[in-house]
Amino acid sequence: MNYNVCETDRFDRAIFYKVHCMCGDDDHTVVLELDYDEDLNEITLSFYNKMYYIAPDENWLSRFWEKLKVSLLVLFKGYISLEGYLLIHGERHLNDFIKALEEGKTYLKSRRTK
Repeated sequence: MNYNVCETDRFDRAIFYKVHCMCGDDDHTVVLELDYDEDLNEITLSFYNKMYYIAPDENWLSRFWEKLKVSLLVLFKGYISLEGYLLIHGERHLNDFIKALEEGKTYLKSRRTK
């Protein structure tokens, strides 16, 4: 498994992978965590990625206005909504993603306490 999916860490009850986006932007890289929860006797799958808000690059007044609107949203609502994406493109990339999930699941199943 090496086509834009790579294992980064392995612990007794968790395994981590980095899944790189096919667009080539490192900011779109997703960290995939497979974790065994002993209390529930279940495997949990979590995705982590960076999210950014970038004001439009028009003129200083437009940037200022956009930043002010976002700041007011955070001030009054307490949050802003952002979107991100991960592009898994092609059979090889998809197969490596699936292989990472299967490998992580097999590893965590072998680590379960009996």
